[in-house]
Amino acid sequence: MSTYKYFIFSDTHGCYDFLMESLTAAGFNIEDPSHILVGAGDYFDRGEQSEKLYKFFKSRKLKNRIYLVRGNHDDMLLDFLTGLDDGFFNAIYNGMSETIESFSKLPLNLSMLQLDPNYYVDKIKENYPRLFKWLSTSLKRGFQIDNYKITHAGMSQDNDGH
Repeated sequence: MSTYKYFIFSDTHGCYDFLMESLTAAGFNIEDPSHILVGAGDYFDRGEQSEKLYKFFKSRKLKNRIYLVRGNHDDMLLDFLTGLDDGFFNAIYNGMSETIESFSKLPLNLSMLQLDPNYYVDKIKENYPRLFKWLSTSLKRGFQIDNYKITHAGMSQDNDGH
């Protein structure tokens, strides 16, 4: 019987280097098939390394060894990419400006964002055509590992995906 070791993290907010340092300090080894990553949401916004986090989460070495819950900042990115939100408020107050710049590879101009958010959305979709599908299908509202339910803050039993 194989024993798994779980590495649980949350609220990386675009800080890839910090996550890698923390996982290394905790003993995580990407080559060890018994090491499982569990993320509890808010992977994007505030930090400048959202693109690097996304690429790490999709790494072939982590296939079937990573479980990710979607947090409110991940929802904000989804809403921006689908046009449900223009991203302006979140760019100013929630750090989405760094996420937009990381994925679009363009400097953020708030006036342009307010006038034409699709300018950035289209560039993000061009650079990362699978990002939307990954956000909407790979990140779950919650899941259960043994006797533990993993959710993002504020989730109730009615909306945790079980």
